[in-house]
Amino acid sequence: CQDQICEKAGQFYDEGIRSLESSLSLYDSGSGSFYDLRHLSLGIAPNIARWDYHSTHINQLLYLYTIARNDLFKTVSDRWIAYMKGHRASHN
Repeated sequence: CQDQICEKAGQFYDEGIRSLESSLSLYDSGSGSFYDLRHLSLGIAPNIARWDYHSTHINQLLYLYTIARNDLFKTVSDRWIAYMKGHRASHN
């Protein structure tokens, strides 16, 4: 890996992680996850993720946690796993 390419890749990675950290809570419905955020930009009904997509979101967060060791990803994935067991966020 060339130094400049690796450095740029690292910058993109860091920016992506920061972006996810700042927007992850927007995907939390309080009882599952949203498939996307169109409801925020288009003013339409939220697109609630089916359980198979919700479980994919959880797996992606857990995978990111193993790479980034960012506790936020583990905390959110644990909460979203609880949603699959019937738990709801306290604000609901």
